[in-house]
Parts: sequence; C-alpha cells; structure tokens
Amino acid sequence: KALGPSIPSQAPLDAAPRAAPLAVCAAWPGRGPGVPHAMARAVFFASALFFLCVVRGARRIAGVDDAVDVASPAALLAGGLQAPESPVGVAERGGDAEGFLGAAFETEGPADDEDYSFEFPGNVIARKVVWLIRHGEAVHNIEEDRAAMEAADEAARAGHDPSSAEFVERVAAARRAALSNAHLHDAALTEEGKAQVEAARAVIEGLVHNRHLPMPTRVLTSPLQRALQTTAIIFPDHPGVHMRECLRERRTGLPCDERQPAVAINKRASFAFMSSLSLLRLEHDGLTVEGGREETKPKLRSRTFQIIDELLSFPDISICVVTHKAWLRELERGPFNRPGASEFRNCEVRAYDVEMLTDGHIEATLIY
Repeated sequence: KALGPSIPSQAPLDAAPRAAPLAVCAAWPGRGPGVPHAMARAVFFASALFFLCVVRGARRIAGVDDAVDVASPAALLAGGLQAPESPVGVAERGGDAEGFLGAAFETEGPADDEDYSFEFPGNVIARKVVWLIRHGEAVHNIEEDRAAMEAADEAARAGHDPSSAEFVERVAAARRAALSNAHLHDAALTEEGKAQVEAARAVIEGLVHNRHLPMPTRVLTSPLQRALQTTAIIFPDHPGVHMRECLRERRTGLPCDERQPAVAINKRASFAFMSSLSLLRLEHDGLTVEGGREETKPKLRSRTFQIIDELLSFPDISICVVTHKAWLRELERGPFNRPGASEFRNCEVRAYDVEMLTDGHIEATLIY
C-alpha cells in the first residue's frame, strides 16, 4: 500500500505490466516522504521483480504464454508479430519481387543493417510458400496412352471425326479398359518417371539457390506408390515427410488409383523415413483403403480444401505437396482460384505464395 495504488482484481492479465511501473514509481528516491534513498532504491527493484514474477506466473496459468510457445501462425499473429507483404505488392511498387522472396522468408532473421517493414493485412492468418509437384511417369500412364492412341487410330480409320461423340467415347472406353488391368494396382514409376523426378529435384535446388525460394521443411505426400517414390527421390531421408490420405488421386475405382495398406507401405525400406501415422489411424478407425463409390470432380475439389487445415497445422513457412494431376487441377481451379490453370505434366514443379485468410479462403500467387 505504501508503494501506490494496487492493480484492480478485474484488470486483464496483460494490464499488469502497464500497471506495475505506476505502482512502484512511488518507491523511487525522493518520491516517498521519509523514505531513505538506498532503501527506496532497494524497494523499487524488489517490487519490479515481484511484479514480473507474478505476471509471468499468471500468464502461464491462463495459458497465454503456452499458446505463443507453440509458434503456430495464428499464435504468432495474435502476439502482434508482423510478416511481409506479397511479392505482387513489391512488384507493383517497382521493387524486386524475386529478390524479395529470399528476404521475406528468411528463417534466421534479417541482418543488422536490413530494415524490413512488411506487414500482414488484418485478415491474413498465415503466409507460406507452397510447392506443388506431380508424380513422375508411372506404368499406368504408359498403358493408358498406348490404348488411347490405338483407339484413336482405329476410330479415324473408321471415318469418325476426332471431335465427334463416337470418337471420344471409343478413346475413353479404351483408356478405361487398359487401366482396369489388375497388375496396375498402385502403379509404380517407370525408369523414365524416375529420370523425370531427378530433373524435378534439380529444378527445386536451382530455385532455392538462384531465386532464393525457401527449401521445403515439411513435405506432404499422397500415399499412392508413384507419389511416395517421387517424394523419396526428391527428398531422401527428409525428417519432415508425412503421408496424407486427402492428397491421393481421385477415387476412380480403378486398380491404379488404389493404395496399399499402411502396414505394407511401412515395410518398404525406401519409405521408412516417412510418417504414416495418419494412415494407421484411419485404418484403425475402420476406414478401408479399397473400394468405395467413384469420386466426382466436385467431390474431389471439395477434398482439396482440406489443404488449408494441413498448411495451418504446421508452423513451417515452406511446404511441399506431392500428389496427382486431377488433385492439382482441382486445387488450382478451386481453392487457388485459377480457373484457367493448365494441367500438370509428369513431375512438373510449381510454387505459390499462399496467404490464408480469416474467412477460410486462400489467396495464392504463382511465383514459379
């Protein structure tokens, strides 16, 4: 009471640090009548230490500090941290958007002589670089292309115009018949596909070293074999690889689009470093990996929205997604709002600057 007015009991926790200096200022030398100079100084420092300990303990009890320690994007923003604006904004102001990426996503912080003043818009929860990669050429791709070419030649010899319904139906039927072969179950990469993956790895390394894009510290991959093989070649022994059921190819009912059980996947030495925990949980809960109704394109597009939760579940600012043509098409034309986006070629690499908004939507800017 001698040090000044106490903090009201109904005051919020974050008000304590502001009230503490007011409470102890009366103990500063000359401020309190009849208090010796040395004693006042001692009381001042003891009071300050006491208030810091009390406030810190109260914040931990309330869970305030724990929320920030998680280092999630939402917690960081709630703590008042700022993040850079998008490369588009830099380019519009005449800046170097390409050079900006290296600084904006610098994980070790700016140098002492650099002054970054980038800010998050108020409606942005998190911002990340998202790499997208389609798997390399797989065995079923070869079989499908061969059957389609043969059917097209036969339809042309029969006098059908390539734009006619008869021509299109013949080609589609031939493709589906080829893909129905049981030996294509969870199809593997071809030798050409493996070479494509090595080339994609070189592309990523070049973007990291030459354009200063941040190397992915987290990798999310489809559990189908061709995607797992692609991931294993590009990111060998990477410590942050996770298999995700939501990234698998559209459910067509065809053998090539059905995966192996998680236990069988775990037995593969080349996939041993990847986490399959989410798959094991699904199977433990009785969700089978085979069968089911054919998935429509609208349903697939709805599934791609799950990537928002996946991106927000990790604090990493650079995340790579390894998946399939149909999934990537629906992601870009749906959540990423690029209706004119072309379909991915085998092992094509694209990179986006992605901002996740408070209303659940995404703003994605293609940067490669």
